[in-house]
Amino acid sequence: MPIALDLDDPLQIALVGGIVALCVILIWIVRVIFRLGARSDSFGMWQPTYPAPPRVDPDTLDGRRYLWQAHAQNDGAGLTDMPCASGSVMARKLVVGRDGSKLADWRIAGARTGRYDAYGRIARTHHTLSGTYLSRLVRAARRRKVSPRAALRLARPIARNLVRDIVRHSDTRTAMLPIALDIRVKSNQPGARVRFDLLRCDATEWVTIDSWLSAPTIGSTGDAVDQLTYALYGQRFGETPRHARARLQADVTRIIAGVIVKPPVAKAAALPAAAPTAALTPPTTPVLAVDDTAANSTDA
Repeated sequence: MPIALDLDDPLQIALVGGIVALCVILIWIVRVIFRLGARSDSFGMWQPTYPAPPRVDPDTLDGRRYLWQAHAQNDGAGLTDMPCASGSVMARKLVVGRDGSKLADWRIAGARTGRYDAYGRIARTHHTLSGTYLSRLVRAARRRKVSPRAALRLARPIARNLVRDIVRHSDTRTAMLPIALDIRVKSNQPGARVRFDLLRCDATEWVTIDSWLSAPTIGSTGDAVDQLTYALYGQRFGETPRHARARLQADVTRIIAGVIVKPPVAKAAALPAAAPTAALTPPTTPVLAVDDTAANSTDA
């Protein structure tokens, strides 16, 4: 039998107000507990562990190569297929195995998205890829041969999961900030290497003018660790949240597909000569280049 509420009775009004306040407090406590039990950022701090030459002389070939390594943040997935400004230069890195093939002797350990501003990364915006979709990414990266069309099909659900987390945790203060996508890779194989390519735009396409290998230092855990970082635009001025989400979905899909695709292994004799690198002086500080598809990015 329903109980009638007498709004003229102060005691009943106070009782109802107390019940509402108690429910609000309980909801707040549940949210706090949920946040404390949420998945923590397992990436941690990371710094490049490439061995430096005994003496970093910018007037030598080894010195110039070492300085360029700080500007190679990713493998340029998708960027090298786009038109470029003639004369521009780009450095990229690829994790390769003993046979020179991409991602051989390496395993993808995680993927993370996060916002950044002029002061560096914003830790509260970091979100890692969930276990189910991370397993999909790992299995796709292990395939020996993946066509571009198949790579796009495999990348779509992974990108959808990443973008959903980006949009879900965005607010009016962070929606406009650029987004960084990190893909952490590890290896305990002795043949795991990092290959650096220096490319120059010749007319409308990228041409490799130098290529070299650098072995990362094996840490105390027996693993070599590296990271590929891609930068994307946040919500642009005049862009609706719906359009921004669709654009991010397409951009992240192209990046993930570019990571999965395995290009043909270049023969040692086909690698370009190293002499042209001596004529190219690397920038004094890392340059942050943001592109719709992928770009170099600093990891502060």
